[in-house]
Amino acid sequence: MHHTSECKTAFDRRRPASVVLAAILSFAMFFLFAGHAMAQLDTAAIGGTVRDPSGAVVSGATIEIHNQETGLVRTTTTNSSGTYQMGEIPPGVYTIEATAQGFSSSRQENATLSLGKSLVFNFGLKVGSTTSTVEVSTSGVSLDTASASLGITIPAETVTELPLNGNNYTQELLLMPGVNGVNHDQTGGRTNSVGATTYPSVNGATNRSNTYYLDGVNNNEAISGSQVITPISADIQQMTAVTHADSSQFGGALGGIVNVITKSGTNDLHGSAWEYWQSARFFDAANAITKTLSDMHQHQFGFSIGGPVVIPHLYHGRNKTFFYGSYEGYRQTTGSVQQALVPTTAQLGEVTPGIYDFSADLAKASPIIIYNPYTGQPFPNDQIPASMVDQNMVNLIKTLYPVVGPNAPSLNNGTANYQSTVPGTHKSDQYDLRGDEYLTKRDQVWAHFLHQNNPITSHSAIPGLSSITGYTARNVGAQWNH
Repeated sequence: MHHTSECKTAFDRRRPASVVLAAILSFAMFFLFAGHAMAQLDTAAIGGTVRDPSGAVVSGATIEIHNQETGLVRTTTTNSSGTYQMGEIPPGVYTIEATAQGFSSSRQENATLSLGKSLVFNFGLKVGSTTSTVEVSTSGVSLDTASASLGITIPAETVTELPLNGNNYTQELLLMPGVNGVNHDQTGGRTNSVGATTYPSVNGATNRSNTYYLDGVNNNEAISGSQVITPISADIQQMTAVTHADSSQFGGALGGIVNVITKSGTNDLHGSAWEYWQSARFFDAANAITKTLSDMHQHQFGFSIGGPVVIPHLYHGRNKTFFYGSYEGYRQTTGSVQQALVPTTAQLGEVTPGIYDFSADLAKASPIIIYNPYTGQPFPNDQIPASMVDQNMVNLIKTLYPVVGPNAPSLNNGTANYQSTVPGTHKSDQYDLRGDEYLTKRDQVWAHFLHQNNPITSHSAIPGLSSITGYTARNVGAQWNH
C-alpha cells in the first residue's frame, strides 16, 4: 500500500455505485494492510527528458499518459532539469504525450508498459503551435534501462495462446533464460495443483527458494515454498520472472521472483469460455503388470468476464469503475488398480462347515504351513478345527474385508487374490474476482479475492477405506495507489 500523508476522497452523490465500491475497497485496504507498506510490485514506471530543437531542456512541460483500454489519464510536469518521473502506473498499452507552451506536442502511441519495468521515454519538441502534434512510433522492444534487474515479461496473449497441460501457467516459466525444470516436486503435494505444475530452479538455486507475488501480494506457501494459489490463466494480464534482482523490494528471495498481475476490467465488455477434455481410452497402453488400462478422464472448463460496472439508469463506470471475474472447474478420475491378499470362503469355513481350510497354501511355490500355537505341530493339511476359531473374529473379518472364492485368481506372482479398480478423483473449483476504482487522476483503488477448493480422493483395495487430501486456498489483496 502506498499513499501520501494526506489523502482526501471526494464522493459524488450522483454516482452511488462509485461511492459504495470505493468505500468497500478502501475499508478492505485499511482492514488488511493498515500500518504496512506493500512493495510496489504490480505497477510500471516511466521517466525521461524533454528537450527543444537546440538540445536545451524544457522545464514545465506537461507529460500525459492515457490508457487505451481503461481511459486512465495521468499527468506530471518536468522539473527545472527537464526531467520527469511517473510511477504506480497499471501495466497496459498507453499513449504518452509531451506538451509545452510555444512548442508542438509530441506523442508516442502504443507504448506498452510492463509489470515491474521502469522505461525511459525522451521527447524532442519542435517550435510551433500547440495544436500541431508530432507522432513517434514505439520500437518493437522497450528496454528497461532504469534498473539492474534481469528477467522477462510474458504478456497475456502468450499465457492464453500457448498450449498448457492442465491450463497451468507455471509451465511457461521454462521459456525464460536461467530457468530449468526440476524433475521432482519438493512441495510434498501440499497444494494439490491442477495440471502439470513447474517448480523451477532459477540460476541453480533450489526450487524451494523462489518467491511468488500476486498483484504485489505475497503468494508463498509457508512450508513447501510453492504458491498458495495458482491464478486461472485467463486472469493473467502479465507475468514476469526476475532471475537477477538488486532491488530492495525483492529482499528475501534466494532464487527467482515470479510476479503475476491479474486482469482488470476495461471500457469494453470482454469474456471468454473454455473446455478441455482428455481420456486415456485413446492411445494409452495397459499396465504391464496388472494387464489393465488405467482409465483416466479429465474435464476442465471455465469462463471469464470483465468490463465497466454498469447499473442501468443509475451508473455507468466507463473510465472509472471496473470488474473482472472468472471461474474454473476441474474434474479428473484416474483409474486405480489396488491389490490385496484377502481371506477365501474356504479359509472362513464356508465351504466345509466346521473346517477353516488353508490347504491351498500348501500348493504354492513357497508352501505356507500353519502351526498349532499350543502344541507347536502343524495343523493336518493346514485345516483349523472350528473349536480353535473365534466366530466373532470371523464375522468381523467378513465385515471389514472382501471375501473371494476358493478358485480366486492368483495375482502379482501369488501375493494377491483380490483386485479393486475404484478410480481416484481430483475435483477443483476456483473463482477469482477483482474490482478497480479510479477515484481521481492520481488515485486508484483495487481489491482482489481468489478462492480454490481442491480435494483429492484415493481408494485402497479394501472397500470403504479411502483417503481425502483436502486443500483450500485463498489470496486477498487490496491497494490504494496515490
